[in-house]
Amino acid sequence: MSRLLIPVLLCLVAGCALTTSPADIDTGTADRQETPTADEWLLLLQQVQSMPEQKALKYLVREDRPENTEQRYYYALLNQRLETYGAWTQARDTLRALQQNDSLTIAQRQLVDLLLAYNQSRINWYLSYQELQAQNIELQEQLRSARRKTEQLQQKIQALTDLETVISTRKEE
Repeated sequence: MSRLLIPVLLCLVAGCALTTSPADIDTGTADRQETPTADEWLLLLQQVQSMPEQKALKYLVREDRPENTEQRYYYALLNQRLETYGAWTQARDTLRALQQNDSLTIAQRQLVDLLLAYNQSRINWYLSYQELQAQNIELQEQLRSARRKTEQLQQKIQALTDLETVISTRKEE
């Protein structure tokens, strides 16, 4: 699912001239005088998406509770990077809080909306997957039960066939 998001976001970034590398982007942990642009947020997204999951977890553990907009965005990205349901819900909730922020530019708001929809779709997929897994387990049990019954019926048929053979052998004697 995350592979689907990257091409969409790269298309958004394609028209932008990259003057800084993703490693140079401020993660929002220090106070900044100017608000980051949507392009900087896209670069930060690209940086977080490309980092190994363990590194994202390390940064997430190190990160204090987000206080400002940039920290909340970074916190959401780090949670989104992890491959767990709880992290996805944390990312979604953080993005919902960001969505309520009136200081976001239109481009930032669109990016937050896109990421929010992405995380919600991951959550929905996971819940559907869990439901299907439970149904699969139930169906597997029903199949085992049906096989046991079939085996019992085959044993009864064999027993009746054997009994019939014995009866017919006795009649012939």
